[in-house]
Amino acid sequence: RGNLTRDKHQEINKDLKEYITTLEKGELCMVNVLQWLQDCILKSTAKAPDANNEDRKSAEGQESEDPAKSVFSRYLIQSHHIYGKDKRRNILDWATELSLTGFCLPGKPGCICVEGQKQACEKFWSSVRRLNWKKISLRHHEDFFVARTEELGSLRCFAKFEELNLDPHTCHGGRENIMDKGKMYEFLVAHNCQHIFSFFFSVEGQGSLRETSQ
Repeated sequence: RGNLTRDKHQEINKDLKEYITTLEKGELCMVNVLQWLQDCILKSTAKAPDANNEDRKSAEGQESEDPAKSVFSRYLIQSHHIYGKDKRRNILDWATELSLTGFCLPGKPGCICVEGQKQACEKFWSSVRRLNWKKISLRHHEDFFVARTEELGSLRCFAKFEELNLDPHTCHGGRENIMDKGKMYEFLVAHNCQHIFSFFFSVEGQGSLRETSQ
């Protein structure tokens, strides 16, 4: 059947019957019929679009016009705590695979910041939230529209994705690592993104910095 649709087959059968009626009775018509069929099928397949090719072109067009690829996003994720080695390894691996930059700050609370293409951030958040957490939430996200995907890099605050160690102090007999908020704020200032501090802690960074310095 090739690329011919059912409707096209029915149309050819109808035309063939009409063609046969034009032949002289008793005429050896097999050669004529075969030639007619060959010509008809060649014309039909030449005009019929390749469905797979059309679908592929359509998909490629949609991909090139995907609005998510023209949006730079920054996702701020906070969990009750991040301690487990497997979770921390997954977070690092997924961010790297998705070409995201930012950081993961283990301890209590656990803080994650990822930035990059919007669809990559969405996929990262979808994967992370499926892990077993006591509590986790997307505290805030930022979207920046760009004209070309090449411009995404200029919006990054971080050059890579890394796990931070900001000298946390322990409490409750060493069972919990509590982050140093002052050092966290200093780290964000150094990367020109101190505005995200308040989304993690609901307080102004400078106030927290003064408290931890006393």
